[in-house]
Amino acid sequence: MDVRILIADDEIPILELLSEFIAKLGYQADTAQDVDTAIDLLKANPYDIVLTDKNMPGPKGSLEGGMALLRWLKENANQTEVIMMTGYATIETAVEAMKLGAFDYIMKPIPLDELKQKLERLIQYRSFINSENTLEIYRTLHQQMLVLLENRKGLPEDQVRLMLKHLGEPEAAQQIARTSTAIRAC
Repeated sequence: MDVRILIADDEIPILELLSEFIAKLGYQADTAQDVDTAIDLLKANPYDIVLTDKNMPGPKGSLEGGMALLRWLKENANQTEVIMMTGYATIETAVEAMKLGAFDYIMKPIPLDELKQKLERLIQYRSFINSENTLEIYRTLHQQMLVLLENRKGLPEDQVRLMLKHLGEPEAAQQIARTSTAIRAC
């Protein structure tokens, strides 16, 4: 399967590392060092996946260019899936990114084995999903998981981080539901 991935990050060493890693996995990788370049590439080429940094220069001096890129993708290329990267992960930003349509979220420094798993899961998901109706059902369930995660009052921080790490996995939905039910019972 030919998979085309766009990597958007303002740090050249990260672009180089991820580009080489993705090429070794057998996928085509293009890079953009800013949001404007990423959008130009997206207008000119179809991408299956965008791997974007959350905190990079964006339009009008914004420091969350990755979020602006995610919004642009949602409006203009909603078939392209996004994995958001950040060195400053919080539950709130992860939930915001996922609500805007990010498929997954990964924290920096990026464990390459974890990135490989996320990419493989996303590619498998894309090959499995073939109808807009199926995709809409998945997104609805994903949004419900996010609501449960937002209402995490009382959860220990390590459990929240673990849930965030595995948010896109099917088993995560079951774990989040069990944890949420247990907390409500208290």
